[in-house]
Amino acid sequence: ALANEWNNMIDAIQGCDIELEIMENERERIKDKYNVDDDDVDEIFNYTNYHDLGAISAIYDDVEIFGEEEADAFGVFSGYNDSFISVLDSCFDYEKFGRSCMESNNVVELNDGRVVTLY
Repeated sequence: ALANEWNNMIDAIQGCDIELEIMENERERIKDKYNVDDDDVDEIFNYTNYHDLGAISAIYDDVEIFGEEEADAFGVFSGYNDSFISVLDSCFDYEKFGRSCMESNNVVELNDGRVVTLY
């Protein structure tokens, strides 16, 4: 019985080693694909239970660009003609809209200002 328990403990330790190796490989894939460092990956992983590349939907350069993408996705200016859209576009505060969207979504702002959307 003691030998069986010992074998179970060894299997568990080996399983943890494999899991840690997979997580490290995922960290490297994320760093390579999105040009982020270890601190950024840690920050992203703090917001999700999934510690792999599949957890990240997109990374935007800043909150304003994220806000522009969200405005497009919500169709904020849909239904207007192009000349009216250009007027609206020049007045619209994309950063403020982006910050508002960040409050209700699974979104992380990194220390360098980039915005990460998570699945």
